[in-house]
Amino acid sequence: MKVLDVDVEEGKIVVSQRKVVGDLTFDFERGHVVSGNVTGIRPYGVFIEVAGGATGLLHISHISAELVENMESLFSIGQEVRAMVYEVDKATGKLAFSTKALEASPGEMLRDMTAVFNNAEENARKYMEKLENERLAREAAAKDIVAGLGGELTLDGSNPDSILSVADSIENILASITGDNRKF
Repeated sequence: MKVLDVDVEEGKIVVSQRKVVGDLTFDFERGHVVSGNVTGIRPYGVFIEVAGGATGLLHISHISAELVENMESLFSIGQEVRAMVYEVDKATGKLAFSTKALEASPGEMLRDMTAVFNNAEENARKYMEKLENERLAREAAAKDIVAGLGGELTLDGSNPDSILSVADSIENILASITGDNRKF
């Protein structure tokens, strides 16, 4: 627990467990592999407690690329597991985990959980590289589209005129498609 307020005159102390858990989530980053123990099994996923007392959810949709039909057949209370931090919500102090991102092939978590855990760091690195490559490809495609419209995409906002020329180009394209010469 974290002490939030102390009133010596009235003999009161205000503490918060949620504040501690929220502070713990700042130590976690997307893509990091963590080890923890299963503390709860629900039809929608399992709760995992990691070092420091933080707890997060491994949602059923992030366990495997193949359909998970029975949570109890895969996990048991107290079982040690490894998972990749998939999402950190700093505002609410919630953690989300994924083992699907650690699978070398779809369904590996269902067939050979130990192999997934043994190769967790390498597969997490590959997964994060794949996400970064996809992001770069989307960025390049957006730049190509903007360039094709006669504009110039600047991510730092250094060329505000390019935004106007792109907007004008889009309006011209829409007008040619609809046969309408009015501004949209």
